[in-house]
Amino acid sequence: MAKNETTQSEPSEAEGGADVGAQSASGAAPGKITQISIEDLYMRMGEGSVFLVDVRSGAFHAFGHIDGSISMPLRTFGKSYPEKKPELDAAVSDGRLIVLYCGNAKCPDAGITAKKLSDRGYRVCIYKGGWEEWKSAGLE
Repeated sequence: MAKNETTQSEPSEAEGGADVGAQSASGAAPGKITQISIEDLYMRMGEGSVFLVDVRSGAFHAFGHIDGSISMPLRTFGKSYPEKKPELDAAVSDGRLIVLYCGNAKCPDAGITAKKLSDRGYRVCIYKGGWEEWKSAGLE
């Protein structure tokens, strides 16, 4: 399989996203960070097997977002994480893949948020195309 291809059962690893053996500062074993393509995301959404997290500012989320996503901006992560933790934990318990997205492939916020969640033990996936690619594909 080519490096950038993904499969339904295992999204590709993000750069530097391999499992780390050491525990994080929070004491939880770091989770894995992977990437997902627009095609796989769309398919998984149809199956109900994803939990979407929009890491853009709340204002951007209000103007448009991928259906079903929650708003958890990187800028307010310290405040919003404790509030969203029960939803994240429920998604994990339900076997859903946590998928983070930002504005576009150049936006670093999804990667930064992924690292923060990974450090807390969550396995997360990044949809790098973000809202811009999703909207351009006519999926809004």
